[in-house]
This record gives sequence, structure tokens and C-alpha cells, in this order.
Amino acid sequence: MPRWLTDIWRWVHLLLLWGSVVALIAAELILLQIGLVAGGGAYMGVLFITLLVSVTAPNDAAARLAQLLTLLPALRIMTLTLPLTLLPQYGWYILTGLPVLLATLLFVRRVGLRRQQIGLTLRGWWLQFGLAGSGIGLGVVIYPLLNLPPMLDSPTLRQIIVASVSLLVFNGLVEELLFRSVVRLVASPTLGLAAPVFGAVLYTGLSVGYGSPIYLLIVFLLSLVLWFIVGQSHSLIGAVLLHTNLSLTLLLVMPTLAGPAYSAYRPLAYAGAGVTSAIGIIALLWLIWMRASLLFPAAYRRPPLRQRGSPLS
Repeated sequence: MPRWLTDIWRWVHLLLLWGSVVALIAAELILLQIGLVAGGGAYMGVLFITLLVSVTAPNDAAARLAQLLTLLPALRIMTLTLPLTLLPQYGWYILTGLPVLLATLLFVRRVGLRRQQIGLTLRGWWLQFGLAGSGIGLGVVIYPLLNLPPMLDSPTLRQIIVASVSLLVFNGLVEELLFRSVVRLVASPTLGLAAPVFGAVLYTGLSVGYGSPIYLLIVFLLSLVLWFIVGQSHSLIGAVLLHTNLSLTLLLVMPTLAGPAYSAYRPLAYAGAGVTSAIGIIALLWLIWMRASLLFPAAYRRPPLRQRGSPLS
């Protein structure tokens, strides 16, 4: 095939990859606005589209990205058949998150990604735990936009522990592993600098069910921040804990504090959220500073002793 024709097809395939993301968002909207049957049919169509995009990829990197996109409609179709109404809300995350986790790990093994590459390390653990605190403050800010019902009506200690673990593993870990680690590693060789936007649009599009445009904007910006955190720290720990703290705050902490029985604890909770958020912001600024010092080493290098007004000059 001539070089010019190969280049044209490469650009066409990039448009098809972006079109697949748009099709996924459209299928989710159809599911929410029309119903289960129409939404399932739309996702079947998206699955067919992503399969075509994967088999017509111009190179291996683009094929891997298209194959990863194929997992999303397939998993969504499967979750539509699950009997979620028979379980408590925290059970939904286990039932829907487990197949996503297994499919993601199988894909990771198929493409040959190592544990260190996908961020399953404790590298810079002190920075990771610092970043995690900002999820609490973010949850306090977002909660009025969504006003979600409590996950547990009359929580017991056992229910709180099970719900927290389910959110940690099947919400925080699963989504960060897929969208901020695997999608980042697979999309970057094909999309380059556009990869963070691609990942953020993909993740935000699958969250359109919450409806609030302001919330979707926050999700989009948060996706970019988490992409940066995982990419620069080379660890998922901070992003997973931040995501989990956000979910716990939205689904457990804030709905509980909204009740009259716990109104006296609100100032203390808000103060704690402010402190943990400040620690998270400091950790993020530290990470940005470290990244800047790598990109522009000359600007962060201390001048020689003679140039600093030493008595020896």
C-alpha cells in the first residue's frame, strides 16, 4: 500500500476511534432516555462498530486501543442482564465491577503489561496517601449537585465495612485501573497528547446518567487530574484512594450527615474535609513541581556558588 494511502487511513482510523467513543455515549443516553431494550440494541450496534474498528486498524497500537473499546459495550450489555434489584446498593458494585475487573486483568495479560506499568506499586506511598485526602473535600463540594440517597438506610458496622470494601475494590480500583492506567497506556502510543482528553471524554460520557452538566464538567476535569497523577507518580494508589474517598463521601458520609440526628457533627466533618483537602492539594502541587523540574531542569538548578554573591567572588 502506498505511503500516502497508509497515512490517510491512519487519520481515518483515528476519527473512527473518536466516533466509537461518541457512539458509546449515544448508546448510554438511549439506555437512560428510552429504555432497556433500546439501550441494549444501541450497545449491540456499538459493539459491532468497535469490532470493525479493531479489525481494520492500521497498526498494532491502534488495534489494541480498539480492542479495549470493544470491551466496554460487551461488558455493558452483560451488566444489563444482572439482577441488581435483588441486592443492596453496595452489592451492585460487586456484581457489576467483578466482570470489569476480570476482563481488564485478562486484557492486561494479553497485551503484556507488567504490574509496575499499570501502577500496582507503593512507589511514593506518602505522596499517594496525601493525594487521597482531596477526595473527601471534593465529595463535600459535589454532594449538593447530586443530592444522592444514602447507600445504607440504617447502617450497621458490618454493612459499613462491606460497603467500604466494595467501593474500594469494585469502584475505585476497577475504574482507576481501567480508565487511568490501562486506557492511558494503550491510548497514548496512538493518540499522543490527545490521549488524556480521549480518556476523560470516554469516562465522563459513561457518567451521563447523573444528568447535571456541572457534575459532568467536574468529572471531566477530575479525570484529567487523575490521569496526570497516575502518569506522573507511576502508581494507582493515590488515584484509587481519592476515588474511593469521593464515593464514600457521596454515598455514605454526606447522606448520613444530612439527617437531623447527625447535624451536630457537620462542622467537625467539614473541618476534617478542609484539612484533608488541603493536604491533597499540597501533594498535588508537589507532584506538579516535581514534573516541572524534570521538564525544565535548568530553571530549577541552583546557580554556582560564585553567581550567588559568595564572599569568594
